[in-house]
Formats: sequence, C-alpha cells, structure tokens
Amino acid sequence: VYVKVSNESLMETLYNSKTKTTLITPPIYNVNPSGYATSKVVTITYPSGYTNEYSLDSGTTWLTYTTALIFNANGSVIARVSDGTNYVNGSSYTVTNIDTTAPTASLATSSITSKSVLLTATCADSGSGITKYEFSKDSGTTYTNNNTTSTYTYNNLTTGSYTFKVRCTNGAGLTTIGTVSGTTSAIAAPTYSISPSGYATSKVVTITYPSGY
Repeated sequence: VYVKVSNESLMETLYNSKTKTTLITPPIYNVNPSGYATSKVVTITYPSGYTNEYSLDSGTTWLTYTTALIFNANGSVIARVSDGTNYVNGSSYTVTNIDTTAPTASLATSSITSKSVLLTATCADSGSGITKYEFSKDSGTTYTNNNTTSTYTYNNLTTGSYTFKVRCTNGAGLTTIGTVSGTTSAIAAPTYSISPSGYATSKVVTITYPSGY
C-alpha cells in the first residue's frame, strides 16, 4: 500500500507498507455415522462472517448452506465461502459406505438325527457384507446370535417337524430372513433274531438296535 503526501510547495513524501488480506479458513466436514449405514448426515462448519455455499453437482449449482445435509446414496459435496468479492473453494468431501440393499439369505438342513439338526445359512451382500447370523426355530420370535458363524446345530430336539430361520444382517444394519422346514428322524425299533427256531432246550436272542443310541 503506497501513500503520497504533498504540501502547498509541492514537496512530496512517499510512504509504503506491506499488508495482507485475511486468510479465509476452508470449511470442515463432520459425517455421522461412520462406517456403513443406510444414510449419513454431513455437517459443514464454515468460518463466521462470510457467505456459505455448497454444491452437490461438482460445482454446477451452488446453494446457501443453512442446515446439515442428508445423503441417502454415495456422493460428494463441495463447500466454499465468499467475502462478497472473492470466493475461496474450501474443499470437497466424498460420502461413501452407504448401503440401502438388504442381503440375500437362504437356509439348509443336514446331519439330521432324532434329536438334532445342523443348519447352514447362505447369506450374501456385495456392499457392506454380512456382519451377523441369528438362528431360531418354530415361532421365530426369539433368535440366537451366532455372530459371524453361518452354521448352527439345534440339539435336544424331540421327534417331529420344525421350522427353522436364519436372520442375516449386513454392515448397514439391514436384515433378511431365510426359512427352511426340517423333520427329525424317527428312531427305528429294535429287531430280534432268535436261534434256533422251533423247540429247543435253550435259545439265543440277539437284539439289533439302531446306531447312535
């Protein structure tokens, strides 16, 4: 900045001084929640005393920021501030890990005995992945948390038919239920072999039982 002072005799004095305009602090972002979710809230903090704007279409359209932004799909936001003359492009933020698709789920039975059934769940999620398997039988109102293990064995069952369920949860908290029916195997009755047949002074009776009991 230069200042020149002249008197009536046309004598001049020149003064100069260096200064700088105030640096505008770029906007900062807070995203909630972290990790995978079905939606996210982006709060932008601007420096005070300026015009605050944001764009959701790579700078084509600018809107005045008044409240937090809600993202229901992955995307990006650019925030900038203005002092009324100059714009400062603050920074951009890319919102990721939004998953709105529920996982797939199916259930199969195997290793069936008269008192136990092995369940194997097949669940998949291409976005946030599977984070929890839960199993239930009959009413399905009470589930057993099996964490990230996809197999579960029900023991101490009685002979009969059951409806088994698996509830699979993905990283965004969305769930899908897979169902399968299964029947415990009936216990075969013992069989007898008698030797010799007909009349005899003594006989040997051999009893054959079903295996596993």
